[in-house]
Amino acid sequence: MPVTAPDTLVITGAAGDIGSAVAVRMASPNTRMLLIDQDLPKLQSTRSKVLDLCADVATLQCDISSAGDAAKYADVARDFSGGSVRWLFNNAGVSGDFAPLTDYSVETFDRVMAVNVRGMFLGLKHIGPLMSRGSAVVNTSSVGGIAGQANMAAYVASKHAVMGLTKAAALEWADRGVRVNAVCPGPVAGQMMDSIFAGLDLDPRDRAAQVPMGRLATPADVADSVAFLMEASADHLTGTSITIGGGRLAR
Repeated sequence: MPVTAPDTLVITGAAGDIGSAVAVRMASPNTRMLLIDQDLPKLQSTRSKVLDLCADVATLQCDISSAGDAAKYADVARDFSGGSVRWLFNNAGVSGDFAPLTDYSVETFDRVMAVNVRGMFLGLKHIGPLMSRGSAVVNTSSVGGIAGQANMAAYVASKHAVMGLTKAAALEWADRGVRVNAVCPGPVAGQMMDSIFAGLDLDPRDRAAQVPMGRLATPADVADSVAFLMEASADHLTGTSITIGGGRLAR
């Protein structure tokens, strides 16, 4: 019988809690992974979790908001995959500052938009041409891409923009059979949420109590939804999103 080549998964923001959880969730002997992040020690930590579970794992340290770096990781992905990427988890993002809009630093606003929007755009632009029928993209948005949040103007604006990019790419690539969807996590226990809670002076226990299901999401919860959107069983889902908020937006 002919040997089938492993499918390739590209993950940006692979050093973070969610990126790492998706790598673990998607790991299999039939999968190659290209893991991308700026934080090299944490990137290597993610690699160590999946190295023995996958056909091959490569890492690349780069700034996903840089057009040059995005072109570079696309070249690596092309060589690594043999020219065909099955899945892109377009995930890297930053929270930015926590301040009233009128006090918000222009420099920080630009940086958040560069990472969360320009970086997302560059991932679609450069990895998209390597994808063919049956491939899937999952972009990381947020409940902040659906509802507002005071004192996080740049983050909220950027995550709304991610939803727009998701819908635009889904329409452009539908006839190619390439699906593009988003996940919209609510509060997720982990490093970024700890920073957000501290920046907004919120008590994590109070926030958890506000979630109808009584707890914050875990990175594994998000990973399960990402995996579903990448599976063949989601073949007719494109241009949409899954909210992982324990019912938070149902009220």
